[in-house]
Amino acid sequence: MTVTVTKLTGVGLLREVNEATTGKPSSMTLETAYRRQHSNIRTQLFKVRMRNIPLCAASHLVRHTQGVYWYQLSRRPDRGGKDFRQECKELANAIWANRDDEAELAQLLGDLTDFFPEDFDRHAPTDLFGLVNAEALMNMARKRLCTKASPETRQVMQAIKEAVAAVDPALAEHLVPACVYRGGICPEPNSCGYNLKQQPEDNKQ
Repeated sequence: MTVTVTKLTGVGLLREVNEATTGKPSSMTLETAYRRQHSNIRTQLFKVRMRNIPLCAASHLVRHTQGVYWYQLSRRPDRGGKDFRQECKELANAIWANRDDEAELAQLLGDLTDFFPEDFDRHAPTDLFGLVNAEALMNMARKRLCTKASPETRQVMQAIKEAVAAVDPALAEHLVPACVYRGGICPEPNSCGYNLKQQPEDNKQ
């Protein structure tokens, strides 16, 4: 799995937006803007490219639709993807070359298909590309860094946070789970047990 983040806009655009709404020159820093979390932080845009992430993690991330546009690798066979059943059939035929017992061939094909776990497709690698603004990344982190999120998705979101830190460290400080954002108040029905005195190891800032 690889995750890279490129920042597309900077503080200049943020200040230009401020000046458009106040009619006065702006010297606001990104640190201040992210702390206040007003609409001007949407001017900070990022390109997020993820390669070979689990399909289940991609499925969770694409549920975030505000302030982000997703482009996912197509798996259609006519666009370079592979049909899992066809792959098993071709493998069975290759193993069974020069034999003519169709019943045993059918059994082999069934065995090959059954060899993979039921959730095989859940962990299949895929690529995901996103154009995301700062506010969307904050909202994403609150859900996907939570210890109640799936481990695969948390791992991808943590990688995104680390990549963001390299291009915008001020924003990375605000990519935290909901409990941290809420000052220790957990919104989940079954809390992981976090409180203000102890923070889960995986989510230490």
